[in-house]
Amino acid sequence: MTRIVITDANCHLYADPKAVGFEMGCIQRDYAAMPFGSLPFAGGWDMTEMSDEEIRDGIADQDRNKSSLEHIRADCGIRSLDQDGYGYCWAFSTVKAVMLVRAAQNEPTVELSGWAIGALVKNYRNQGGWCQQSLDKIVELGCPSFALFPKADRRYDTPEMRADAATRKVTEWMDMEGGNTRQLASNLLRNIPTMVDGAMPGHSVCALRLLSWKPLRYLIDNSWTPTWSDDGMAEITRAPQNMACPRVSLGG
Repeated sequence: MTRIVITDANCHLYADPKAVGFEMGCIQRDYAAMPFGSLPFAGGWDMTEMSDEEIRDGIADQDRNKSSLEHIRADCGIRSLDQDGYGYCWAFSTVKAVMLVRAAQNEPTVELSGWAIGALVKNYRNQGGWCQQSLDKIVELGCPSFALFPKADRRYDTPEMRADAATRKVTEWMDMEGGNTRQLASNLLRNIPTMVDGAMPGHSVCALRLLSWKPLRYLIDNSWTPTWSDDGMAEITRAPQNMACPRVSLGG
């Protein structure tokens, strides 16, 4: 299937179908109440921003060496996830980022459960959130396999599930400045997957590869099944409203 390219001109066509009011889909972070760097479980983004020349060289290096997260995703057989119409995109984007961090760390490929994270954060209500909420939960609980939590259903909250989740906690993550595309570019060229909220209206996705810089174009992995766009991936030219990234995850 032809890969979709999402721009300012057509982004309204790709809004989260569950983004209705304040309760569904991806909620915009209130930066007045929760300013950058103030979140309890995360430090602010503490890496060096790459220069234009470094960014251009990094894109060329990843192309030449086939070393981007897109290539790692393919090598590990990681596919897009399926939020099945629920407003849990903000949990699925984070879970995909954890899967990609694990892949970059040469951990075994395990499909992880966005359902568990969304349901436990929202007490099983079908409600929206933002990516830092889901990442907080993975710091606390870890992330279970999809096999142990395949739907938002309380019967899957078992001691076995929690023990499995605890083997995959994120131990280091960074809060990022919403809209700072240089931070986003610097992450992706270091193979740090990044959750981006609002680059698609009312939706959260996982960014995994920088395709061009000035003009900006980056590749995202969505949670609308592998049948959407190109194996669930699309290109975006819009800056996100909010971002965060896991940097280190336990094995398991």
